[in-house]
Amino acid sequence: DCLFLTEKTYRTLAIQPFIIWARPYTLKYLKSMGFKTFPEIFDESYDNELDDSKRMKMILDEVERILSWSEDEAYEKYIYALSNVIHNQRVLKSVDVRKVIEDIYLKLT
Repeated sequence: DCLFLTEKTYRTLAIQPFIIWARPYTLKYLKSMGFKTFPEIFDESYDNELDDSKRMKMILDEVERILSWSEDEAYEKYIYALSNVIHNQRVLKSVDVRKVIEDIYLKLT
């Protein structure tokens, strides 16, 4: 039940909209750190699903929905999401890495 995020998660936050296959409440955690996710593009209800199989099905259904978009629709949504990406870049620059590591350590002990 441990939430483990790598540099790949943080890099993605700073460059593009994303859906993440991770532990439940990962998006909630990222939001608590000040990051913005992309609920205007994706149905993020999968983040609250505790059952791994159901969560994966929800994510796959969402990916299928996105794949049905026209190129123009995908482009519009991407452009719309850029303000969140820019916000995330600013947040990432201001994250106190030492505090994040301390928080992880405290949760592990």
